[in-house]
Amino acid sequence: MDARSVRCKNGSLWKVMAVGRSSPERLELVFESLDQPGQLLRGEVAAAQLGDLSDDELCFLIEEHGS
Repeated sequence: MDARSVRCKNGSLWKVMAVGRSSPERLELVFESLDQPGQLLRGEVAAAQLGDLSDDELCFLIEEHGS
């Protein structure tokens, strides 16, 4: 499982984990808030690996799935 932390422009800090694949071209992601323990979000994105995504792209996904 690949993981990394990102700090978004709004100041929030998240741990992002690639937990699986729904297809060879899509990653299943879990976002864990490091500011609010217990807050988890799930998402899916077209990417070969977590390292292919910028912090801005990941923060956009967090905002999209958190609203």
